[in-house]
Amino acid sequence: MNRALLDTDILSYYLRGDNNVVKNLENYMLDFEMIEISIITYYEVVSGLLYKNALKQIEIFSDFISENIIIPLTEESCKISGNIYSKLRQG
Repeated sequence: MNRALLDTDILSYYLRGDNNVVKNLENYMLDFEMIEISIITYYEVVSGLLYKNALKQIEIFSDFISENIIIPLTEESCKISGNIYSKLRQG
């Protein structure tokens, strides 16, 4: 199994307790001790919870993410991603 970067949707399903996602993530965690999300996913989750004034959920999310990895974006990583994305779109 390869390492994976969880996107916002998958992380949201996990945090809501979706059985399939929780089971898959538990299996993933057997091979890897931590999950990885991008700083954009972190922003999307936090901004959504703040919008809903879900203070308890923000606390739970903060505790959860403190034990995992947030991947920052750099100009170079965005260039690489942009190249990959454009090549995939071109077929």
